[in-house]
Amino acid sequence: MQDIIKKAQTERLFWEKYRPMTIEDMALPERIKNLAKHGIVTNMLLVGPPGIGKSTLANILTMPHPFIKLNSKLGVDVLRNEVLTFCQTITSNIFDTKKESNIKVVWLEEFDGASRTMQDELRAFIEQFEKTVRFIATANNLSKIIEPMQSRFNVVDFTPKNQDEIKTVKVEYLKRLIKIAETEKLNIQPEQIKEIVKSNFPDLRKGMSVLQLTHITGSVSSEEQQSSDVEIYSLISNGVSAAETWNYLYANWLDRLDTAFTMFDKRYWKWVEENKPNELSKMPNRMIKISQYVDV
Repeated sequence: MQDIIKKAQTERLFWEKYRPMTIEDMALPERIKNLAKHGIVTNMLLVGPPGIGKSTLANILTMPHPFIKLNSKLGVDVLRNEVLTFCQTITSNIFDTKKESNIKVVWLEEFDGASRTMQDELRAFIEQFEKTVRFIATANNLSKIIEPMQSRFNVVDFTPKNQDEIKTVKVEYLKRLIKIAETEKLNIQPEQIKEIVKSNFPDLRKGMSVLQLTHITGSVSSEEQQSSDVEIYSLISNGVSAAETWNYLYANWLDRLDTAFTMFDKRYWKWVEENKPNELSKMPNRMIKISQYVDV
């Protein structure tokens, strides 16, 4: 065990070690790659689930520019001081429209964590410096960003839109993880890597973390999948609405809905019996609720 802990402490995270440095190397739908190739022409709001590549793309897009990177949760004081100072500083040849690289960029991470006050103040910044500064932000939850702010950005949704995009991105994820496994000389089979991709999609970062855990421990664990099972079972058992349950499945099991639905068989009854025996009487009504979103 001590050897495993020591190895984990000295290993560089795969997610950082193998972070793409070009748009072409990213595992993204073509619609996003085609848009990104034009650079930061407008203000961009990158939204989607965790680990899907939003920050990586933001990093690639900002590299040619003078930029400042901030966590949006820091509040309005940072906006009024650091961001204002950065925006007001004149960069050499910044007004030469032929030199796009001289456009300055404010990069806001976790923008869905920004307060309403900060979002309101940022609107004025965007308008005041629209000739010299572009803003790029990342967020997991678009609904937490006010409409007037959304309208000032080109919203880029990273969530795969259809089965074709899901298939394309999953194949790219699989290629990426197989290449990492080969580079690191991991004792893991392609079918096992395929299962890692399937179990964690669309979170590539989490898939890389599972692969690294396999590298450190020397074995493939099913703990991740078991955790997902328990999460769904707990969700249903806590009495949330059918709509909320569907939203969870859409966000976390987008390409595995059939698999999720089949989980509510004897395994679910057994889980309730072992973990919440006093609620067995509620099971018939629960199964009716589950059926409400199967045909959504």
